Amino acid sequence: MYYGTDEYHLLLMRAGVWEDITSQTANLSSTDEMNTLSVEVSFSINANPLDKYIPKLAVQVGDKIKIRNKDVEVFQGVITEDNLDFTYIAHDFGWYLNKSTLTFQANNAPADSVITQLCSRAGVSLGNVPAMPQKITKLYVGETISGIMTDVLSQVTTLTGREFLYRVEAGKLWIRDMPNEVVTLTHHPAWNISPYPATWALGKVSGGHSLDSFSNAVQLINEGDNVAHIIASAENAASIAKFGRVQTTLIVSDDMNGTPAAIVKAALEKSDRLPGEFTISQMYGADIAKSGRVVQFGSDAFGLSGLYRIKSVTHDYGHPHTMSLTVVPVSVPRAGDGVVGIPGGTVTTPPAASGGSTATPGTTDTVAGSTTQTVKEMLEAETNKSGAVSAVTTGGGAALVAIAKKEVGTKESPLGSNKQKYGVWFGMNGVRWCAIFVSWCANAAGIPASIMPHGEASVSGFQDWYASRKLFRKKSSGYIPQPGDLMIQKSVGASHIGIVEKADSNSFSTIEGNTSNKVGRHTYQYTDAKLTGFCTPKWI
Repeated sequence: MYYGTDEYHLLLMRAGVWEDITSQTANLSSTDEMNTLSVEVSFSINANPLDKYIPKLAVQVGDKIKIRNKDVEVFQGVITEDNLDFTYIAHDFGWYLNKSTLTFQANNAPADSVITQLCSRAGVSLGNVPAMPQKITKLYVGETISGIMTDVLSQVTTLTGREFLYRVEAGKLWIRDMPNEVVTLTHHPAWNISPYPATWALGKVSGGHSLDSFSNAVQLINEGDNVAHIIASAENAASIAKFGRVQTTLIVSDDMNGTPAAIVKAALEKSDRLPGEFTISQMYGADIAKSGRVVQFGSDAFGLSGLYRIKSVTHDYGHPHTMSLTVVPVSVPRAGDGVVGIPGGTVTTPPAASGGSTATPGTTDTVAGSTTQTVKEMLEAETNKSGAVSAVTTGGGAALVAIAKKEVGTKESPLGSNKQKYGVWFGMNGVRWCAIFVSWCANAAGIPASIMPHGEASVSGFQDWYASRKLFRKKSSGYIPQPGDLMIQKSVGASHIGIVEKADSNSFSTIEGNTSNKVGRHTYQYTDAKLTGFCTPKWI
């Protein structure tokens, strides 16, 4: 096979003909983030309105472009943004799935059928959708196509633990189970030099592992009549022996599907892994590097070896072609056995849903319970017993802020111990509690768990929950937060969360737990280095 050196060309569609404009452009790059449905390309044009000898190249929003490496097409899309400084942004055709909205009803239909019908309604060509027999019932009003699809896949993930990769390629939407095939990143710098693995020269590597979003025990709680019932739990004893018990509590909500046992099992499979994320800056580029793909790193000299999944990649199509990757471990050994799965894990279903009894946190009594009854069926049975249940509504962000205001000044006891009433409520006292405080406020404000989680104890958990629903705004977006939004700090090693109380174009103020050992207020500028972005709940 002939490898040759990279030769990138940028082409612009003019009157039905592709015109090569490479010589008049600069700073060509692309960014591909996993499951965003759209690759973003940026470039600039060598232009000067005051210099009559520089050719005028009229490029505008709506123009179609493509990138080719020799005879191989790397990208094709449409310009979505033009600027007076002659810089341009383009996206592939998946961009439309993130913008177009519709109203769609799923009525107890298999998830794969729901996505197929959704694409048919939206006029989207579907390349592939895997078999997903899990039933979906939900009404989506004014939701984006990508938002509906993400929610459906998220429900399947919750029930089964399966994770998916989806992207638009060749004008079609492709959904696949997350691939585990390993690709080799090869770089060929010159015709007289043999190709070699790009991972041999990694440039700057940063990142590490963290227990921040880790848990090895999961409980599913049903709240009612001021009593919390544990209806299912799962844990990994070997992991607990190694790391200590780190428990996540899930609150039953009416948008949950599947049996309690299946829900906690899938949650444990996802959370009982040692998280990590690494960034490699300015390594040699390879077109095969795309988000979702698995790459083998083998150089301990750079502190990075083993299998990693590409979470995002930015290609800079210069000379030479370079790229920056953000990667996460594909298979991190679980405590005790080194296998990703749930060996050693136990799933229990205490009979707390009947009789009004409660289970002791941390127990693993194996009792024959309602393992075949779905959460929806359980809720329907409770409704039939207690009569009609009025729809849950909230006061939006104002209700959350009102609750948080009342807590300002509440301190740890003793100071510096991380012990306070919110940790007691959550069942995890004496640990970092800024995220637990947000969960407590959401619960106290009566906000449905479908809008804001009540059982989240980590900053990453909140960020990932909203990001998976396309409700996370990055700092760079210029977004002005609203009261009730959640501020996320993870940019410079910090990990913190707060409830936005008020904001204007210059600054914003928050109410935060675990700040100087108490609940307190802070004001920030949007340029603050610690700021990562905002979770933006979609209020009823």
